[in-house]
Amino acid sequence: MSSKRTKFSSILILLVAVGFWVLPWHALLAQSPQHAITLSWTAPSPVGGSGTVGSYGVYRSTSTGGPYTKLNSTAANILTYADTTGTAGTKYFYVVTTIDSNGFESAFSNEVSATAIGNPNPPQGVTAVSK
Repeated sequence: MSSKRTKFSSILILLVAVGFWVLPWHALLAQSPQHAITLSWTAPSPVGGSGTVGSYGVYRSTSTGGPYTKLNSTAANILTYADTTGTAGTKYFYVVTTIDSNGFESAFSNEVSATAIGNPNPPQGVTAVSK
């Protein structure tokens, strides 16, 4: 006769095993890597404004000189940004701004550009034969 502890352990192991296969782990394993255009910059010195960097704004355009669209809706105090939303083959133009702790935003930085790349084309003529 098995004890209550053994029954509980068996049920727990079964729930973990079933939960593992029910969760979308297979979808995570099947995803291909995503290309990105990564921007990086140096913090201004001196900062100016209130004297404290609050965050940075990252802007993108498909035309040199703008108009630009802000990419990061919640600006963060980081010195890099990875744009993973580009369309393969499209050239993008970027500028970055400094936002001080009082919410005042600087003028645009110098403009930089990069072309988004896509994943390779899939193989052609794939067949399967059952024997």
